[in-house]
Amino acid sequence: MKNEKNYYTTHDLVEISKRGYYPEKVSFIINQLSKIKKEKDNIEILDIGSNEGYLANKYTEYGNVTANEVNKKGIDLCKKRGLACIEGDFFSIPDEYNERFDVIIAGDIIEHIFDTDAFLKKIYLLLKSRGVLILTTPNIASFGRRIMLLSGINPFIEFSTLLPYKEFNVGHIRYYTIKNIKDQLKFNNFSNIKIMGDRINFTDNLYSRKLGKLFPSLARYFLVYSEKK
Repeated sequence: MKNEKNYYTTHDLVEISKRGYYPEKVSFIINQLSKIKKEKDNIEILDIGSNEGYLANKYTEYGNVTANEVNKKGIDLCKKRGLACIEGDFFSIPDEYNERFDVIIAGDIIEHIFDTDAFLKKIYLLLKSRGVLILTTPNIASFGRRIMLLSGINPFIEFSTLLPYKEFNVGHIRYYTIKNIKDQLKFNNFSNIKIMGDRINFTDNLYSRKLGKLFPSLARYFLVYSEKK
């Protein structure tokens, strides 16, 4: 448990979270929030795993944002930004918040969760009727990962909590294909599921966003919109 906990308590917290600020993700979430705001006033938004609150703070332009963070350093930084914050583990959010939120954002979170069905069921309870889940997660079958695997190279799959891979491990334990995420959302009673891709990488510096949109099954990350039935 010590090493698992370290993913969320090291001084790398802000640096790790900055890696999640890739422009396609931020643009997708902002675009969805903008559309929802046009249709409804006083939107209640929950941002799961807010880290230091940088993105959650951006979302305040579109509604009332509540951050959720387990890391003490992250909680303090969220509060310094003036964000309302539910402190502690996501699964421990009290029942009083059930059916509270119009939108729940889980940006690059589900890949860190052991029981992903329990995660989606909890989100379902927290959402209002017809509430929206905006979710992003890496694609295990991206074009780049396929090429790496065919070449006998580990396609960024973490295998040890002690042996660093690249700069540091970040605790990814679940990976999805486009069919997996769609099937699991349907299984957990989400509907109107729309899945986009961020971009297709050919090298570290050569990529295509246009092809990522056309062929999401090959994209680096999935950008997902779904609704509570």
